[in-house]
Amino acid sequence: INWFSKTRKFRVLATQPEVRYWLKNDLSGLFFNVHGGVGIYNVAWGGNYRYQNRDQKAPAWDAGVGIGYKKRLGNSRWGLEAGLGAGYVPLDYDYYYNIENGRLAGSDKRNYFGVDQAFISLTYQLIRFNKSSR
Repeated sequence: INWFSKTRKFRVLATQPEVRYWLKNDLSGLFFNVHGGVGIYNVAWGGNYRYQNRDQKAPAWDAGVGIGYKKRLGNSRWGLEAGLGAGYVPLDYDYYYNIENGRLAGSDKRNYFGVDQAFISLTYQLIRFNKSSR
């Protein structure tokens, strides 16, 4: 899918699972996480180049840590979460001239360390935990 226009693209297929440590037994309030992710990308912001991970058989990966907070909405199973994480992403990519079917312009490797996770989520808890459980 070419979103926006022929020179602006956003094609990403990625996943970023995480493991959380909750400070409360009922899975609400403050939590910390460790996350990792893998993905493939092909993006262009409308400038001169389009960026794509170099080897489709070896997708980009990342690893990081984060912090978040979950607030229950009333006495229901619904909740609202927000969080922020930082991590490391080694990028190995090709860049192409940003025209339709543009030719290869070069390759590069970069290391990114910074914000790699930011979220606000509406949640529904399938299993209710008592405050004394765990």
